[in-house]
Amino acid sequence: MNDAKLRLYFDGICVRVNGGSNTTCGSTNHTIAAHKVTSQWTSASLGGDIAFDAAPLATFDLAAGATPSWMQWSVTSLVQQWVASAANHGILLKRTVETAISSGPRPRGSRYANSDTWPILEVTYTAGVELNPIETSYSNGAKLTWSTFNSPPEAFTKYEIHRSPTRNFTPTEATRLATITDVNATTYRDSTGSAGTEYVYKVVANSFVSNERDVVLPVADRVRHVVAPLGGGGKTTYISYHAGEAHCTDHGARPLAKVGVEGTGIKRRALVEFDVSAIPVNATVESGVASVWHSNSLASAKTVYLHRLTRSGRRA
Repeated sequence: MNDAKLRLYFDGICVRVNGGSNTTCGSTNHTIAAHKVTSQWTSASLGGDIAFDAAPLATFDLAAGATPSWMQWSVTSLVQQWVASAANHGILLKRTVETAISSGPRPRGSRYANSDTWPILEVTYTAGVELNPIETSYSNGAKLTWSTFNSPPEAFTKYEIHRSPTRNFTPTEATRLATITDVNATTYRDSTGSAGTEYVYKVVANSFVSNERDVVLPVADRVRHVVAPLGGGGKTTYISYHAGEAHCTDHGARPLAKVGVEGTGIKRRALVEFDVSAIPVNATVESGVASVWHSNSLASAKTVYLHRLTRSGRRA
């Protein structure tokens, strides 16, 4: 992420004071701070329900007597967090000093008639690639896949595959495994590693370094395959049962699975399914582990049972 700017259009009007009408800002200066919002909210939320970081991301000084123009805040660090999968609850703007009848600017919102003056988030970033989670690893290396270079094809020169025994490494000639000059070639099979060793991989597209992925290679003559929703390899949902109903309710595609019984007696059961067709039919499976991530703490220990499904579901 090179740069990210929040821009709002100031039309020369400030909010009213003392019950009067909206007015020009006159001889008053206004310093407006941008803060990271840390809680979910909707257009119906109350002000007290919205939480935000006390420390501002950036400030903008609106001079006294300012004419219509764009106000601007640098929010690069926050947008980089959002891109890296951090919770995105938006940005709050407030006057740094909120004394009575201090007024303040009235920028145009996204419901204003002229869309040319709607709020803008202007992001500048370097072109690169995303190294996907490693699904298949062999005793002598991992199979890597990554996204296609996302700048104009004519700007592409090469992919470089890098490997290191340490995390957060800087790609150098010493870590380079291979060079690929086909922009559409987005897979690589490493075969120069050592069984049982942990490695960290990166892909460099032109001069842009990807995220890193780490893996511990299996022991000699073994293959480890991780099946995940990436690429459609797995799917997850949950069903619920209400007393008196003839069938369970299928909740379809959801971001979370649920297991347990609610206070009202509603039973929740999670369903997971994985496509294992990438594993050869003549393979001998030595071990298999099913894992799900639980992000919240529990007041007491719980036991979750795993059962084999014996038929496909159907919708009533």
